[in-house]
Amino acid sequence: MSRIDLPGAVDDSYIATRVTELEHEVRRMRKTLRDTKLRGTMNKTFADGYYLIPAGPSRGTVVASSTSANTYGSYVEMRAAASSVALYIAGFSFGAAAGLTYGQIAIATGESGSESVVSETRLAVARDANNQVFGFYPFIFPVPVPANTRIAIKSADNLAFATSWHVSLHVVNETDLLEL
Repeated sequence: MSRIDLPGAVDDSYIATRVTELEHEVRRMRKTLRDTKLRGTMNKTFADGYYLIPAGPSRGTVVASSTSANTYGSYVEMRAAASSVALYIAGFSFGAAAGLTYGQIAIATGESGSESVVSETRLAVARDANNQVFGFYPFIFPVPVPANTRIAIKSADNLAFATSWHVSLHVVNETDLLEL
């Protein structure tokens, strides 16, 4: 909004004109909000809501890191391209063997050999009583994945041998979201 500059003497016509200008500006701003994606970006789930890939209960899909420290292993498919469901990745949970100082997970979409990373996350690790690494990483902004799109994951860590990460994606189908 613009600043109100009042002249030395203010009469009723000046106030009426200024009120009309402000009303027009408020209408313009409301129209802008209606016409843009700023309105309706908050959603809630219904029907099936969130679910896991792979389906729970399970430890997750094994995603091995490289035999070299600080190097990604190979991609492991989490969802085939044949899935006709568009979804959002809301986060992932993970577990791994003892001895890790840090780890990194890359989630990608696309055909095998031509994957494109959609999320790369460095993980500060927490340990349980058995020194096993575990955690959950939620995405502030969920990652959209179109229907018929393959999802794959690869991992890296500080160890100079292949570590078996157990990873599960937390997802929700696009059709199970309603605008607030």
